[in-house]
Amino acid sequence: MEKKYNYLLNFIYDLQAKGRYTFSLEEMKLKFQIEEEALKKSLNRLSKKGKIVSVRKGFYVIVPPEYASQALMPPPLFIDALMQYIQKPYYVGLLSAAALHGAAHQQPQEFQVVTAIPALRNINVKQNHLKFFTKRGFSESGITSLKTDTGYIKISGPELTMLDLIQFEQRIGGLNRVI
Repeated sequence: MEKKYNYLLNFIYDLQAKGRYTFSLEEMKLKFQIEEEALKKSLNRLSKKGKIVSVRKGFYVIVPPEYASQALMPPPLFIDALMQYIQKPYYVGLLSAAALHGAAHQQPQEFQVVTAIPALRNINVKQNHLKFFTKRGFSESGITSLKTDTGYIKISGPELTMLDLIQFEQRIGGLNRVI
């Protein structure tokens, strides 16, 4: 059992040294074995200092110094860990996938993720907006992997991206935006 003055900050630095930028409240409870209320207060203090951000209840993203001005890492760097935490299949899709494939003339204002039913609430943290779209009969076909600085993310291939853009065109701003 670790109990030092800056035990959480040291834990975060250790995670970063190992190339990890996310952690869960459950992981912290197991590691430090202290009261949940005390742990939450410590996490809240780190959050106020801009060292971590809670993007979903019980799931935290570490904010490295290079992203301090944006107050959060870009979603492609933590989406895989988040979806593993939620335990839902996913892929980066629609305009976000088109941009990652190099087929967008401008950066999308929201990060779009396609997942299985039931629907997830959208996440709005700082200037980052994660929008979730659900598909009935979610399939793994047409999904590829893309290397990021923190590992791999699942992304729709060009053909699946095109089909999704047509399917969800009303929800992403109309056919003009799709084209």
